[in-house]
This record gives sequence, C-alpha cells and structure tokens, in this order.
Amino acid sequence: MKRALFLTVALVAAVRLAAQGLIFSGFSPQHCDPKTPPPLTVAEAYSIVLARLGTTTNQFWCVSASCLDTKFGGVTHWNFEFSNTNGVRTNFLVFFDKAVYYWEGGSMREIR
Repeated sequence: MKRALFLTVALVAAVRLAAQGLIFSGFSPQHCDPKTPPPLTVAEAYSIVLARLGTTTNQFWCVSASCLDTKFGGVTHWNFEFSNTNGVRTNFLVFFDKAVYYWEGGSMREIR
C-alpha cells in the first residue's frame, strides 16, 4: 500500500515538473540586482501595461505596484495589481524585456 501511494505521488510530481518545463521552456527573464535600480522604470512598465490593456483600463485601476517579487530566481519584473468595482483583482507582470503576462487560473498568459 505504501509503495503504491509513493509511486502515485512520484508520478504526479514528475508529470507536474514536466508540464512546468514545457510551459516555461525558453522562458529566461532578465535579472536585476535588487541593490540597483531596475532596467525598466515603474513609469515605463506602467505605460506598457496600459498600452496592452487598451480600453480595458476603463474597467480596472491599479491598486499596487512592486518590483520585489523573486518567483523567477531574482528580481525580474514589475508586478501591477489591478482591481475592478467588484473587487476582482488581476496581476500583470511586466518583465524587463517588456514582455507582459497576467495570471489566469493559476498559470501565466502573455499579452501581445
């Protein structure tokens, strides 16, 4: 019984790891030393988000901005949190190479 449980857990972990590798293959964000200013200013990053959102910005407004997130092995992006009148919040990530992503259903989606 223990062996079957262990094999099941190991298989699930291996599948999740493989799927994560496929999702992020080729994804290598530019890192920045947290002791120096980021290569992309908050104003530049915010204007990129607004340009990508277009008229959707009439439904959302920015409630926070941060460059402290280290999910990708260091400081790699600006994180903007937007909210609507219903309190639904959405995070937009502007990487230093100016790629824009948002979180949807637990995964990142690129906005082109």
